[in-house]
Amino acid sequence: MKKNELKFYKKILEEKKAQLSANINSSVNEISELRENKAADDFDVASMNTDLSIEYSLNVNQQKTFLEIENALKRIANGTYGRCECCGEDINLERLKASPEARLCISCKEQAEKQNRS
Repeated sequence: MKKNELKFYKKILEEKKAQLSANINSSVNEISELRENKAADDFDVASMNTDLSIEYSLNVNQQKTFLEIENALKRIANGTYGRCECCGEDINLERLKASPEARLCISCKEQAEKQNRS
């Protein structure tokens, strides 16, 4: 991959990382606030539990994506970014534009998803 392409993807990844970091911090604050609120009745308890569950799920997904982005930045640093971790082939640039943290080419990603379903 060319240097200017690497710079492009690095910038995108760093921007996504900063946004996710802010989102995660916001989610943590919201979870703390929800825990501190006192429920007046059973409906309030159910509503708070639902809100907490949603916030936790969002936070977990954001943390996972954050780690994927950090790993992609490490691959840029060590010169392996843009290569499939499974087959070693180059990952299509359109795939990287859509998902710059991608570590698998489309074929290997599809195979991995099929195996996870089984």
